[in-house]
Amino acid sequence: MRHIQQPQPAPAGDAGRLRVLLGLGFALADAVRAHRLGESGRARGKMILHAGATQA
Repeated sequence: MRHIQQPQPAPAGDAGRLRVLLGLGFALADAVRAHRLGESGRARGKMILHAGATQA
């Protein structure tokens, strides 16, 4: 069995200099719509799929 080393946080993240732009949230049932938006190039930020959610 191989030992897998845990990744270490990036120094920028530790210092609070790393920001993530969050975009829209989608219910898992709307994954196709989320994918199409991402492929269109009009999406800004990271899209979030909510598993088990009926509405996002």
